[in-house]
Amino acid sequence: MAGLIIPFFRAVVLIALVLIAVVFIAMVQSGSAQESTGPAQTAQDQVLQNDASPDLLTPSLPSPQDGQAADSADDPDGGPNEDPVWAYFLGKTGFVFYRDMADLLIQHFDLSHPGDTATARDQLAALLLVSAEGDQYNGIPLMQAVLGWFNSWHLAMQEDQAAQQQAPSGGKDADEDETGTDSATGTAWAIGSLNPAQMATIACVIYGSDPARWRRVVDEGLLAPAQAGDCAAGFADLRQSWARSLAKADIAVVSLASAQPAGISSTQELHPLTLQYRSSADPTLRDIAAWIRNSALFDGLVRHLNETVKLPDPLVITLESCGPLPTASPDAAPEMIDASGGNLQLCYEVLSDIYGEASTQNVEAPPE
Repeated sequence: MAGLIIPFFRAVVLIALVLIAVVFIAMVQSGSAQESTGPAQTAQDQVLQNDASPDLLTPSLPSPQDGQAADSADDPDGGPNEDPVWAYFLGKTGFVFYRDMADLLIQHFDLSHPGDTATARDQLAALLLVSAEGDQYNGIPLMQAVLGWFNSWHLAMQEDQAAQQQAPSGGKDADEDETGTDSATGTAWAIGSLNPAQMATIACVIYGSDPARWRRVVDEGLLAPAQAGDCAAGFADLRQSWARSLAKADIAVVSLASAQPAGISSTQELHPLTLQYRSSADPTLRDIAAWIRNSALFDGLVRHLNETVKLPDPLVITLESCGPLPTASPDAAPEMIDASGGNLQLCYEVLSDIYGEASTQNVEAPPE
């Protein structure tokens, strides 16, 4: 019996030693795995942190999904965006883009037009905006955002007028300096972006294009009811006039196709509108410059124009830093349009100011 017990205990001890060895080996492998994955996880965390929105931009202002600005057909959000800051930024930026593009087209192609150049620019900008009504950017239709910003501007103008009437020193607000710039929230880059005469011209074209669809233009006070009838009655002639002017320059516009000669630009070499991004040497603008590029907003705006406007000459839009103004006067602003070269300069300073306005003002969310 004793002869059987001793081998049995030897077997138990041997099994125990094997189990201890297995556990030890597993612990060693686990430690090695943790050491090898630690640095990789840290690097991944750093990438995620670097890809986050800069501190300048609030988390409530996300860029479009997958870095793409989309129209209604391929908007990845699939639902409305309730963020009034993004709506304000999109609305004013969209307006500035189309206004400056209209200016570039008029100057570069020497488009004929009745009346003064400023009125013609606003008419053409409104016509191009109406043609983009189906486009969405980060869940908000462009035209809804533009009209929402118009409404915010209209309300702010009314508030400023009321404040000036109540303010001392001849009606001048104590927070306003000699140049008309609000020292607390604005800079000279933002001066003169819109005035009542411009608003009346743009609202008239938008309303006249479809009075039933754009009734809110009148309801929100952007267009006087007494003028609405004339805007609706005169839109067909206005559209025809611009269609002829653009056709003479061999510019085909999809939304004006029924009023332009068939086959316009078909014998011409067509040139797409190109977009360039330039980095900013100003450290205060680097974050917003990077965010603007990542948002792909201007890529979407340019894509729409290339799909709807056929150009006989190449035009270039460049986003870059324009540098400080020599004075606070809007008349001292550098020329943004190189008419002969077909170049439009869009300044990070302007876009930074627009974002600042959206973040600091009492922004009105665009009505449904």
